[in-house]
Amino acid sequence: MTAIAERLFETAMALGDDERIALAERLIESVHDDPEIFAEQLEIARRRAAEIESGLVKAIPGDEVFRLVREALSEKRRGA
Repeated sequence: MTAIAERLFETAMALGDDERIALAERLIESVHDDPEIFAEQLEIARRRAAEIESGLVKAIPGDEVFRLVREALSEKRRGA
C-alpha cells in the first residue's frame, strides 16, 4: 500500500461504522464496471453482515481463515 493509501486508511479508520461502510461502498462501486454485479455483491455483503450482527452466523477472524486455508492446502499437497 502506498503512503497516501495508508494515510487515507488511517483517516478512514477514525470514522464511525456507518461512514466507513458508506465510504467502502463508494470505493468498491468506483472499480466495478457492471452496476448489476455490484448491486448483487453489495446485497450479499449486506445480508451477510446482518447475519453476523443477528448472531445467526459467527464470523471467523481473517488470520484464522488464512491459517485454515494454509492447512487445507498443505494437506492437499501431501495427498491427504
